[in-house]
Amino acid sequence: LANGLFRGGTVVVMVPPEVDRSMWAAGNTASPEYMTKVAMPLIAYLANVHPESVDLSFKTFMGFVAPESAGIIQERLNADKSYILDRQMSRVFYPMQTQVVKDTVTLIGLERRFIAGTIVADNDKRYYRLKLRMNDWKLQVVDLDAGKPEDQGGAPTAMNK
Repeated sequence: LANGLFRGGTVVVMVPPEVDRSMWAAGNTASPEYMTKVAMPLIAYLANVHPESVDLSFKTFMGFVAPESAGIIQERLNADKSYILDRQMSRVFYPMQTQVVKDTVTLIGLERRFIAGTIVADNDKRYYRLKLRMNDWKLQVVDLDAGKPEDQGGAPTAMNK
């Protein structure tokens, strides 16, 4: 107990909310199944927002962002937050499939958007993509992307970073 109280630093191990298949994580690597299970709730912080919840959702998401990526990701989230607040927009994302390529997890699904309570987009096909890395047992977001699969020839392409 004393060793735990006086150690420098805290290690947070994020456990998926549900374990329904074999998965693993090691110090600096994780199985595709683990990455998918952890990415899904992280993407929910970005994809399911309301003017009243966007601040807390984005702040919570930023807690998982790698320090060297925090500036650019925070900038992008601030722009999205302004857009949401200015238009009183809400959005809900319904994931239907996942893709894992190396360190990148993509969720593809349908999104519904409302502006001031009026539906403006229903069943829009969208994707949300996170580039992740394990760093001393902690999952970190290195990059993110979102858009319409049609804009990239029908399926999201791999990130270049």
